[in-house]
Amino acid sequence: LSVELAHELALGLELAGIRFLWALRKPIGVPDTDILPPGFEERTRARGLVAMGMVSQFTIMAHGAVGAFLTHCGWSSIVEGLLFGHPLIMLPVYGDQGPNARFMEGKKVGIQVPRNKNDGTFDREGVSSAVWAVMLEEETRQVFVANAKKLDWRAGMGQASCQASRPGGTERGRSHESSRIKNPPPSRRPCRIKQLAASNTSTPTSLSLLSAVKYGIQSTCRYRCATETEHPEFHCPFAMDAGSSSSSPLHVVICPWLAFGHLLPCLDLAERLASCGHRVSFVSTPCNIARLPPVRPDAAPRLEFVALPLPRVEGLPDGAESTNDVPYEKFELHRKAFDGLAAPFAEFLRAACADEGRRPDWVIVDTFHHWAAAAALEYKVPCAVLLLGAAKLIAAWASASSVHSERAASGERPAAGQELLPPEPRFESERKAKMFNNHDASGMSVVQRCSLTLERSTLVAIRSCIELETESVPLVPKLRVVPVVPLGLLPPSPDGGRGIRMNDEDATVRWLDAQPANSVVYIALGSEVPLRVEQVHEVALGLELAGTRFLWALRKPNGVLDAELLPPGFEERTHGRGLVTLGWVPQISILAHRAVGAFLTHCGWSSIIEGLLFGHPLIMLPIYGDQGPNARLMEGKKVGKQVPRDDNDGSFDRKGVASTIRHVMLEEESRKVFVANARKMQDIVGDNELHERYIDQFVKKLRSYNK
Repeated sequence: LSVELAHELALGLELAGIRFLWALRKPIGVPDTDILPPGFEERTRARGLVAMGMVSQFTIMAHGAVGAFLTHCGWSSIVEGLLFGHPLIMLPVYGDQGPNARFMEGKKVGIQVPRNKNDGTFDREGVSSAVWAVMLEEETRQVFVANAKKLDWRAGMGQASCQASRPGGTERGRSHESSRIKNPPPSRRPCRIKQLAASNTSTPTSLSLLSAVKYGIQSTCRYRCATETEHPEFHCPFAMDAGSSSSSPLHVVICPWLAFGHLLPCLDLAERLASCGHRVSFVSTPCNIARLPPVRPDAAPRLEFVALPLPRVEGLPDGAESTNDVPYEKFELHRKAFDGLAAPFAEFLRAACADEGRRPDWVIVDTFHHWAAAAALEYKVPCAVLLLGAAKLIAAWASASSVHSERAASGERPAAGQELLPPEPRFESERKAKMFNNHDASGMSVVQRCSLTLERSTLVAIRSCIELETESVPLVPKLRVVPVVPLGLLPPSPDGGRGIRMNDEDATVRWLDAQPANSVVYIALGSEVPLRVEQVHEVALGLELAGTRFLWALRKPNGVLDAELLPPGFEERTHGRGLVTLGWVPQISILAHRAVGAFLTHCGWSSIIEGLLFGHPLIMLPIYGDQGPNARLMEGKKVGKQVPRDDNDGSFDRKGVASTIRHVMLEEESRKVFVANARKMQDIVGDNELHERYIDQFVKKLRSYNK
């Protein structure tokens, strides 16, 4: 702040009459005698302290005497204040701080100091009134404190404690008890917090902590939550060492599973990292790389694609590189071919590590890549494993067997796991056991693959965030020996970043252009496991019974003739209100279209994220793997409804399909609830700044292993 504004702030504190602790950065070129108003320190000697050196901010925030935080609204400072549930007095100075302050005002966790709209100046009266509103006026303080406590992410996870990284915690300071403190040796450096606690008889929450120009002041404190102390495997995403934020770019190798539900979010992660200045090597097979969407221009210079040819395996169709190309009954052959990438990947990594300029800092792999994690271990490159499912599901499965045993799929889960997920139907348990324990052609079960990958990894990243899964995200780190960090949701860009504009001429988009707003059910049931033909018929006849408009992106079951795919006469009877397409469709463009009013989905995690990105209620028909638990998670959040199924064999009928569509699309009372809750989820999924912050914290965690 300029010296004039520092004076107004000081005199505002004096007017307010509140106790204060001010971590003040001195303006350049201003003598110490001029920085504060004449006589200010003498007049406030009994109730205030000004410190001009380094302070241990987390220790201060955690102190029982602090009752509010006057902040410049840097995002880190906001997070730090809310971590301890403090209401905010906001005085933004620079950059993103103004929008941050307005965002927090909207959440009613504090108030801004009034400013002149033309030149941004403020005065002592404005400072005083803002401090009064947050600290002394009972009615407004009650509101601000309650809302700040709601945003305290530690709720339900135990009390926070703060531990300074070294004794003391402050350097130069200006004290009301002594004149000037020169820089003593660290072992003799006085702790201003201890001095304050010893000399001040104030009751808890009687102090206003002020850091109006916090930039330039760095905390010497590393904090740990009590939860982390009790459970060393828990790592808070914000608990970063102050020295971990080096500016040098990382080189990260990303190796996703050969399914587009994994390739696309991994590409999004790669682009986000490259856009931040990091170098990324994206490893996949030639055909899969060729089918990826264009890379965003800001990421392209730092993102390279490494194509490793998929070995031929007898019985696997030629050119079948993604799960989309492979019939379900040949998935094990696909995994066998996938395991053939082990040697080429190890050679790629060896060559990269031999060149100091290309040596990777991290390898990031999908859950099935046990051989990639082994290569990383061999060449001493830390490995992070991506778990691209919901945190609730990951927590439950980890609790059931620590993902080290095939009992994870046996249905005999311990009580802890059963508490985390609702009971699953019998048909799901049987299918899951078969899928997880199947060795067949590849010689290794899914559980064995996941277990080996995790054992060889240094870090686990989950595609979730605490805002969406408030109760589940904190549970995952408690259940793993390997540290776990949330990565955010990696939502695709809703504004055309994936080519919405260039898909304007697609036939499906042109068809949607002719439909009324919110009138169309979009149906897409995934690319991996197509429905059997009799199930396709039941969905079709259910759509016909429901009477709604629909757009159906249908994957044809293997070996079924086009003429047999749909019920006889179905297309003629629904002509004018429905469109069935068997080819590729621009899903993001479709979901972004105003005509779409609901999404009938198989509940793959990526599909759920894409549907909620545009605020669509869900009609849910899970088929395979994690889709059933995902559907029950979303049903619990009241963003949609599942199609009724037979508990024993998983079958469904046209009446169940029709009734569920009507419930979500046509029945006014239920639709109103689903739409409202889907819009609440949209606010989280579509908050790009939120997910960028998760990426930033993920990068800081990566750096902390490379110091």
